[in-house]
Amino acid sequence: MTPLTNKQVGERIREVRQDKGLSAEFVAEKLGMSKSNFTKYERGVAKRIDREFLLKVAEILNISVTEINGLDDIIQIKRNDEHSKITRQSLKDEDRILLDLWGKIGEDEQEFFRQQVERAAKERKESDDD
Repeated sequence: MTPLTNKQVGERIREVRQDKGLSAEFVAEKLGMSKSNFTKYERGVAKRIDREFLLKVAEILNISVTEINGLDDIIQIKRNDEHSKITRQSLKDEDRILLDLWGKIGEDEQEFFRQQVERAAKERKESDDD
């Protein structure tokens, strides 16, 4: 995967910030910088976007750095022993919410819910077959 440009990273930061209903002023204040300086990052005109900046922004926006970098934009789904790729943008809002929540729980909780969903799907299939 090709690394994102500063402009693409900035666009992603702005998109997430706006989706979360946060103002540029709020995020800039949390970062300890002026709004005009922060918006340079969002517009992709800042000379350099370093790791420290990304970590701070991710924390403020309550997302992972990989989300900012677009690494979880493509999601692989295994269905009928075939792998399909979909983008986050192609998901319905409620599915995107579930996916975001999924990433915020631990592996033990994920495994528990995975088992519950698999059991429910199996029961549904069995009742449909009857």
